[in-house]
Amino acid sequence: MTESEIRATEPEVLKKHIAIGGNSESQYISILKGYFERAQKGDLVVIPPSGYSKDVILAEFIDDPKDFSFVSFPDRYGSFPIPVRRYKTLATVQKRLLPISLLNILAKPNAFVHAGESSREFLYRTAYGSFAFGGKYSSQFEVSSHHFNFEDNLHLSAFIKFVSTNTMFALNNEEEVMPVWQAATADIGDYIPTLQSNLQSPGIVNLTSRYVVPLVVLAIFALALEPQTSTLDDAKSGSITIENSGAPKDDASTIQISDSTITQMRMLGAENWAEAREIARKVNAETGLTPRPKIIVRREPDDDYP
Repeated sequence: MTESEIRATEPEVLKKHIAIGGNSESQYISILKGYFERAQKGDLVVIPPSGYSKDVILAEFIDDPKDFSFVSFPDRYGSFPIPVRRYKTLATVQKRLLPISLLNILAKPNAFVHAGESSREFLYRTAYGSFAFGGKYSSQFEVSSHHFNFEDNLHLSAFIKFVSTNTMFALNNEEEVMPVWQAATADIGDYIPTLQSNLQSPGIVNLTSRYVVPLVVLAIFALALEPQTSTLDDAKSGSITIENSGAPKDDASTIQISDSTITQMRMLGAENWAEAREIARKVNAETGLTPRPKIIVRREPDDDYP
């Protein structure tokens, strides 16, 4: 919706909105251009609540900017219709838990504001769980069990260290492979991701690194939970790909993660993979640890998975 289209369409509606809201015509035009020109399909949007104690909605626009409809809100605008766009809710969060940078934005009278760089990590982690942004890679696991003991932590740490170590080799084009418990004590510098956890039920585990390691850990953990025992052979034959349930199939970051994961799988060997798979499945069985978002494993040509 261009400025000329805004001015030419429903001029009485625009005047009515200005009279009710007290904003200038230029402010309303800026708002409409934001909603119906700048904000694209798939963009993340923060929808503030009407009260401080209510939840903020994190959502994505479902349609393109010009795919909108008119809806009436009689209590506020009488019979004058309002143009609206559809969205998909990804997450909700209590307003009081937002970072100060976002609270400051929401306190302003502007109806359409760019969130800025400083808030993106919080928004991406809350909305998506795992993400790649600004030279940082982050993955998230959800824990459904009320119990997460020392042994669970030991096994999860061993799995993370195993994948991290061998991802380091793959990223540096080294053909070396290190077994699980040898990798557990290896010095790999900053290739080991930072781990943050909140194990209240349901709990979360976050991994963060400047390398792609956290997302490869997420993908290989998902592969280890696959019921098929042929996963390693399928990876070697090139008959499986990895997809993110929250991203389109041609998403560049997802393709990169899939390629890095399959490359490492081909290097591991049957014995190393069997041990790593057993550890991952044990952690999952004991704690309910699962990747967020859901990782989809496609098998070709006979794919029985959604």
